[in-house]
Amino acid sequence: MGNSSLKDICNSNDDCQNDGVCLDKDGKNFCECNPGTEGDHCEIVVDCVTGRYRNCTGERGTCMFDQITRTAVCICPEKKALYHKEYVCKDCYCGEGERSCDFRNGKKVCLCGVGYDENNGFCEMCDCGSSIQCKFINGQKKCECHRGFANYNGFCKRQCDDDSDCQNGGMCKMKGGNQFCKCNAGVTGDRCETIVDCLTGKYKFCSYSGGRCFYDHQRNESACECPKNKSFHYKSSMCKETCRNDSDCENGGLCKVVGGSKFCECKPQMTGDRCEIIYECRRLYSNCSGANGTCYYDHQKEKAVCVCSENRALHPYEGYCKECDCGVYGFCSFKGGDKFCSCSPLTSEKDGKCVECDCGSNGLCVFERGRKKCICSPPAVERDGKCVDCHCGKNSQSCRLDWFGQKMCNCHFGYVQIDGYCTEICNDDKCLHGECEIIGQRHKCKCYEGYTGSRCEKKKESESVLPVSAK
Repeated sequence: MGNSSLKDICNSNDDCQNDGVCLDKDGKNFCECNPGTEGDHCEIVVDCVTGRYRNCTGERGTCMFDQITRTAVCICPEKKALYHKEYVCKDCYCGEGERSCDFRNGKKVCLCGVGYDENNGFCEMCDCGSSIQCKFINGQKKCECHRGFANYNGFCKRQCDDDSDCQNGGMCKMKGGNQFCKCNAGVTGDRCETIVDCLTGKYKFCSYSGGRCFYDHQRNESACECPKNKSFHYKSSMCKETCRNDSDCENGGLCKVVGGSKFCECKPQMTGDRCEIIYECRRLYSNCSGANGTCYYDHQKEKAVCVCSENRALHPYEGYCKECDCGVYGFCSFKGGDKFCSCSPLTSEKDGKCVECDCGSNGLCVFERGRKKCICSPPAVERDGKCVDCHCGKNSQSCRLDWFGQKMCNCHFGYVQIDGYCTEICNDDKCLHGECEIIGQRHKCKCYEGYTGSRCEKKKESESVLPVSAK
C-alpha cells in the first residue's frame, strides 16, 4: 500500500499500475498493490529495483511485472535468453533452424525445427528421408531407419531383393552389405519409380495434355507418347493438336513448323492448341459466356472485350453480363456499379427507361420526380412544355411570357419595352431642342430657351412692338 494518506491517490483502477486495485479506506482512496510491488501507484517492482532482476536492463533485458504469474520477469530481446545464474539476458542463437534457444544449468540448449538437429550448439540440417528420425551423435549424422530400409549415402533407402523390385529398368545391386535399386540416368526414387523428365523436365506436361510419359527401355531414355490426334510440342513440353494452315488457328494465330510438325503459334494473351483460349477472358470475364454475352480479343484495342446480349451490360465489379434495360431509346451500362442510361436525342430517363421528352431545340428535357422539366438555354424560356425564344435585346435584364404567351421584358433603367424590345427612353429623337428627363417609364422634354412643344420641336415666335398709328 502507498504511504500517502493526506489526499486521494487514485480515482479508479486505471490510476494503479501493475494490476493494483483502487480501494476506499476511511474516506480516502489508495492503491492496494500486489505482493512484490509498492509505491503510491504500485509503480515500483521490487525485484526489478533491488531484487534478483535488478541488472535486467538495457541490452541485458527488460524487467516488468507479469500480471498473469503476478511476479517480476526479465524479458529478453531477439537472439537472447535468460541466463538464470545471473538473472540477465545473454546471447542465445541456434541458427535459422531453431525453434527456441534457452539456458539450462548454465549451458545453451537448442530446440530445433523439423529437418534440423542440434550439432555443436547450432541447429543444422539433418535429413534421412521422409518420416525418418535424423540425429547428430558426437558430430556425426545418424539415421534411424525403419525396417526394410538401410543407410544409403546418408539417407534411408528401401532395400530390394531382386531386379523385379526396381522399376524403369533399375537393377537390384549390393552396396555396403545391403541391396538397393540402382537406377538408370534420369530416373530416381527408392524403387526407381520417378522419371525426372516426366516430373520436372522436358516432358513435365505430357500427362497433363493427354499423353503418356514413360521410360523407353530400348533407347534408355524417357519419352512422351501423344494421342493419335496430337504431336509433342517441345517448346511447351506438351501434346498439342497439329494444324494444316493459318485458317486452323484462331485469334490471329499462325500455323508454323516446330520439330517436324505444324502447330498454331499464338499471339500474346492467347493459348490453346488452336489459340482458342484468351487469357483475359478467363481472368477478367470468366462469366461472360453463353446466352448472356461473348468474350473475344479486339486486335485493334489489343485487349479482351465482353459483348453482352440484348438488354444486358457488363457489370464492372461482378464481371458478368447483368440485366440492364433502358428501353428502345437508350443505351444501358453500369458506372461505379450502378445502372446508367445514355438516352438518345429528344428522350430522357424516367423510372429507369429512356422515354420521349422534347423541349425543342433551345432546351434540355429532363424528368424530376416523374414530371417533365425543361431546362432552357438563355434567352429561351419554357412555354407549354417547349423552350421558346424570349429575347428583349441587350438592354434587358430578363424576359418572360405571361399567361397569354405575350412577351414581358424587364428592362434596365432608362429603357422601356416597345414592340417587344427594350428601347432607350431618352434618345436623340425624343427632344430635338432640349434635354430628355426620365420620369418612371416615360420621358419629358425640357426645352431650351426659345423652343416649345412635346419634343421641343417648335420655335417660339418672337414678341414684336406694334407701331403707334397717327391721329
